[in-house]
Amino acid sequence: MSGFRFGWAKPVPVNPFNLRNPRVADIWISAAGPLSNFGLATIAAILIHIANFINIPIPEAIGKFLIMSVTINIWLGLFNLIPLFPLDGSHIIRNFIPRKYSDRYEQIERYSPYILLIGLFTGIFGCIISPFVSAFYFVLGF
Repeated sequence: MSGFRFGWAKPVPVNPFNLRNPRVADIWISAAGPLSNFGLATIAAILIHIANFINIPIPEAIGKFLIMSVTINIWLGLFNLIPLFPLDGSHIIRNFIPRKYSDRYEQIERYSPYILLIGLFTGIFGCIISPFVSAFYFVLGF
């Protein structure tokens, strides 16, 4: 058994009939995961900045943990915003495109897992996401 597994998170079941405005609610529900990643990255960055500002020595292991927390959460949040099914970005973008184009967009969904694998293994997503990671680092003061 491998210690690393890709895609073993289970999607949150959502009943659209329980929502007042399903399109807007779907955007917020889908954005919750990436926003929580960005929030965790921000909290870790703030802790690092507070420790540096007050001049508190951080043990090396804790410092590395906080820096890795910033990095991993930024990458996960941005990766999850890629507009390919089953990532949250696909739910978000689906609600912004005009209805007349939604059928075309849904046709791409069956190829999305293959596009994701090709993008991951060729490094294309890394090239696309890296500038955004750098922007987040700049905003967080790294």
